[in-house]
Amino acid sequence: MKWQSSEPFFVPDEILGHYKKLAQKGEALEEEWNALFDRYRHDYPELAQALADRMEMKLPDGLFDEKTFWVKSEKADATRNISGRVLNELKDKLPCLIGGSADLAPSNKTNLSGAGDFSAGDYGGRNIHFGVREMSMTAIGNGMLLHGGVKTYVATFAVFSDYAKPMFRMSSLMELPLIFVLSHDSIGMGEDGPIFLVPFPAKAG
Repeated sequence: MKWQSSEPFFVPDEILGHYKKLAQKGEALEEEWNALFDRYRHDYPELAQALADRMEMKLPDGLFDEKTFWVKSEKADATRNISGRVLNELKDKLPCLIGGSADLAPSNKTNLSGAGDFSAGDYGGRNIHFGVREMSMTAIGNGMLLHGGVKTYVATFAVFSDYAKPMFRMSSLMELPLIFVLSHDSIGMGEDGPIFLVPFPAKAG
């Protein structure tokens, strides 16, 4: 690679200079954004506070207080069905909740009813169709949380979770509050086996 120096951790001056210029550019962009948000906060104080709360990942008070949230049928039900009902209860109380499945939403019950599909033509949709891309799906969920302003969840069958383990590990190491819905866990990958839910925040270790 024609690298000239054998000095450990050596950074050439031209590379250091390039990154210093990038830092200056970033500082200017941040100042521009802060000035824009200050004007927005002045003109729309309630919306600005709502956005600030989302970026700080604050949950609304009394999120699980309503008795209807805990109503259950006397008839035994699959945990994936119960999980789906919980997600749809939360979607109305958490407008920032967004996520999806690795092409398995009808099976692991992760579709948010009436919330639309996120796409290039509709940024307002809250259901993401990730396709059969478990690791990419989980990386995207992590990235959205790192940006802030949203609560994300990802889903697949438990038997396919191996494909996403590198990103699961990153979620844990960074203590990101990514919600994992891993359904269909049984010896024969049965539909109504137990479900794994990792709620926010996930903690390292």
